[in-house]
Amino acid sequence: MRAETHTNRTAAGELPAQQRSAVTNGRRLFVEGDGNSAWTRRLKDLVRLHASDLGGWDVLSEAQRQLVRRASTLELELEQMEGKLSRGDDVDLDAYGRATNTLRRTLETIGIARVPREVVPSLQQYLATRAAQQPTHAPDDDPVPDTTLDDQRMGAPPAGAGVPSLAEYAAIHYGTSTTPVPSIDEPALDYPATAYAPPAIPETAAVEPAPQPRPSTPDEICRAAQRLWAEADRLSGPEADRLNAEAQRLLQQVPQSHRPRRGEVPQARAEWPANVALREGSDRPRFANTDWDPLA
Repeated sequence: MRAETHTNRTAAGELPAQQRSAVTNGRRLFVEGDGNSAWTRRLKDLVRLHASDLGGWDVLSEAQRQLVRRASTLELELEQMEGKLSRGDDVDLDAYGRATNTLRRTLETIGIARVPREVVPSLQQYLATRAAQQPTHAPDDDPVPDTTLDDQRMGAPPAGAGVPSLAEYAAIHYGTSTTPVPSIDEPALDYPATAYAPPAIPETAAVEPAPQPRPSTPDEICRAAQRLWAEADRLSGPEADRLNAEAQRLLQQVPQSHRPRRGEVPQARAEWPANVALREGSDRPRFANTDWDPLA
């Protein structure tokens, strides 16, 4: 029985460059022909554009590359016929139509849909781009600040030859001051002595007496009115009138029949009428069985 042998032949891409054709290596477009004419450059452009739409020349198989070249050649021939038509020359429209149909079928075979090539940079390209973006000055050197925007905001003229700087501009328009700035130590010496000292009370200022609790029972109201009358008798003028008015205001809380006369020594009453009582939490009387309020 015949032994099985490996039938795969060595690919052309695995041969050394010296053993491959110049067309295979990509250095020439034709084995023989003018590779520098305008139509040759146009053919190269069409091949490159179609290969880019299909994902790049490197990802295409050899069959796809041949179809791309055939489609580009048909397009080139159609463009030449269109050029003749623009000059008014006779053009074989039947050949033009057949070439167009052949081009359509070829493009359908290789795929008309555009497949863009991956444009993500390689690691080397990324590192080179980052290195180019790094600042050129040394790490220990501070970059010179750009004060152009600050000068424009403050109304200073832009920097240039013969133009004063921002400090000179301020000195020209606003002048300079020779007054020394006071030291903060001088006013701070007396601060501890005055900050925590109690407020001084003038010797002639009268000290207000502590407020007395307001009378809350009828007996206390009567005694308070008698004290106000006695104090008013010792005084005269507006102060005496004020004390008398205060006594009358207090006595309005007591029924007329139970109010003391002026100068009468108040007598403590063991019992007050059942219908007389002060309001709870207030110094105004409340009368039972009636809505009358003497202060209303």
